[in-house]
Amino acid sequence: MGHLLRRTPHLCFFFAFGMALAAQTMPSGLRLWLRADTLTTISNGSVSKWGSLVGGHVAEAQPGAGLTIDTIGRRAAIQFVNSAFYKAPSIFPVQRDYTMYIVFKWNGVHAANNMVSGDNRAFFTSAPGVPTVLHSGDFARLGVSSQAVSGPTVIRLKHQDSSGKTSIALNNVKTSDDVLPRNIDSVIYIGAYQKGNGLNGSIAEVLIFERQLTASEQLRVETYLHDRYTIARAADPPNPAIAFLEAPRSLEVVDPEKGLAIRGVVISDSLNDVAIDVLRNGKAIGSRTFPNPKRGDTIALFVPVQQELDAYTVSVTCRKVGKAQTDTMLKSTDIAAGTVFTVTGQSNSIFGDGSLPISSWARTYGGNFSQSSGDTNYSRSTATGNGGGNNVGAWALGLQNAMADQMRMPSLCISGGVGGTRIEQHLPDVNNRMNLATIYGSWLYRIIKSGSRERIRWLFWYQGESNNANDDYLSLFDKLRSAWKLDLPNLTYIVVVQIRPGCAGPGHAKLRDEMRQLESIYPDVIVHAASGLPGHDGCHYNGHGYATLGRQLFDIFRRNELGMQPGVYRAAPTLEKVTSKGSDIEVHFHRGEDLIMTSDIMSGTSQRRVSDAWFANDKSTLHPTSVTVDGNIVRLTFAEPVTSVSYVPDYAYDDGTTIFQGPWLTTKDGVGAITFHKAPVIPVSVHDDIAKGADETMSEITDLTGRRVGWGREDLYALPTGPYIVRFASYSRCIMLVR
Repeated sequence: MGHLLRRTPHLCFFFAFGMALAAQTMPSGLRLWLRADTLTTISNGSVSKWGSLVGGHVAEAQPGAGLTIDTIGRRAAIQFVNSAFYKAPSIFPVQRDYTMYIVFKWNGVHAANNMVSGDNRAFFTSAPGVPTVLHSGDFARLGVSSQAVSGPTVIRLKHQDSSGKTSIALNNVKTSDDVLPRNIDSVIYIGAYQKGNGLNGSIAEVLIFERQLTASEQLRVETYLHDRYTIARAADPPNPAIAFLEAPRSLEVVDPEKGLAIRGVVISDSLNDVAIDVLRNGKAIGSRTFPNPKRGDTIALFVPVQQELDAYTVSVTCRKVGKAQTDTMLKSTDIAAGTVFTVTGQSNSIFGDGSLPISSWARTYGGNFSQSSGDTNYSRSTATGNGGGNNVGAWALGLQNAMADQMRMPSLCISGGVGGTRIEQHLPDVNNRMNLATIYGSWLYRIIKSGSRERIRWLFWYQGESNNANDDYLSLFDKLRSAWKLDLPNLTYIVVVQIRPGCAGPGHAKLRDEMRQLESIYPDVIVHAASGLPGHDGCHYNGHGYATLGRQLFDIFRRNELGMQPGVYRAAPTLEKVTSKGSDIEVHFHRGEDLIMTSDIMSGTSQRRVSDAWFANDKSTLHPTSVTVDGNIVRLTFAEPVTSVSYVPDYAYDDGTTIFQGPWLTTKDGVGAITFHKAPVIPVSVHDDIAKGADETMSEITDLTGRRVGWGREDLYALPTGPYIVRFASYSRCIMLVR
């Protein structure tokens, strides 16, 4: 056949007897059967027509590059290069069950990669190599494989019209189980969706049945396909004899307070016995045998566990009547007992570091921002990418590793981080909180499916770069926090990482100051500063920066979890008040007994000094003439009267373009102080201020906006409580009048 395919033009076909025989070997209901070595017309090196082995249908090539002959397992395949595609007759099953097989080889190019689609129905790859099903143009309800294709693959897609249940299997391994809308689209394009969004890869065979095949029929079709293309097929799981009501899964992090519970109901009448065995680090710690169980009998075993670096294995086996060998009904390995926490936000909550070790005790669940309801497997956390799959981000994985190494605590991290997102995009859909097309819905779905809803006490939030000063961040955060508190009833600590200059700025000074205020508004919020972290590239961090953040957040976690001091432990120094003493300004900090300013640095082409971090009166270029640090107080001297002080500019140094990278105010341990903006200056003593000007006549009194409110002492004493600027003949002074 190979030499025939190279002749152009040429029509390749079976004799009618051969076609009839081939069709008879297939189960009933076969609507379309395209095979690349049969009924193809070659014109100018490409396959212009592709005939079906059943129904007399012909798929016509549409203009574009590709549609040349390739091979899969030494059998003919048609190669697509994201341009040309086939339009087949509109015979796809509408509002009916269907089963579809595609023998496919992906060429590694990430695009829409539509294999068999229509105008509002599609089978494509939504992520690199990840098969995805769309019905009725509803991109909010997709069926997404939990695995990508790898090498030549026999893909099986099954859909039940009445329930919407849809599954994808790759080489007989089921990788999704979702509920989709009804299919209303009969159009068929091979290698396109809506006549575009093409395919990069090769297809050797397509079979579309207008019903769901039985298990025996699946085996029959798949034996043919796997043998023909020499693609290994995973073995069918044994027929279930037990319906499990409760059972741990491989890599699960169970609640140590609840232990390991295995419970199920026998659904077979032909069992000799059932055995449950539990091992810890390879040694048996619990077992139970149920002889001669009957249909409807309950099998159960409970084993207490402790939060330690122990690996548990649970197996349930049964022996059927008349058989010597046992069948494994359940085998779950690498189970651990530990804690659950969640991380969410935008890119700095999920960015990775491929050099981080993957711990046996750091786990995640489902895929980051997965939109597949079938994506419900536990896996080891990674930080090799910047989101998606089992990536939890560099500092989150560092936090998990520290929990294991220093507290002997396995952990499960569920990440809702998505790069480039605004806070509004993290709010729930009010009509469907678990809408998988939303960030919140995907995140909440995985939390609930993993049984973590009532176990999560810690939430880490790193977001804000995509918002700006025009947004009411306090109001938006309040809505989001209310949603978290509703859906996570035992949420105790919310750690907010205050952003630093860079990324999507400018316009962040006001937003950062609102983030600073969160811990004074909500008793469960801990604000931590990103300022001072090393390795910042203007938006994200290198591995050293994320590792530093991970260590700092672990210290907060450890101290609070172990109750190492009364109340809620917070690490980042934060503003207490700004006062004036004569011409000096004093900035007082909470949580900053031994503050330091980091050294001058070179940034851009200029040396950046300590004074660049401070400015007054909302004038970014009005820097202090001197800066000294004494314990938890920073003393500043300015050349003119000061009514407000800010720490860290909005975005850049005075040149307006170079992103601010320090110097920073930090603790002796390197924890950055929380930045603030336009903090009002409060005189230490009103009476002292007035007394110092007793020998001089007041020229005028203004409020902080510069509006004149009086002239002399009589006017001053009549004013309401508040800060004012009093101008004397030779100087001005800010006072706080208290009634």
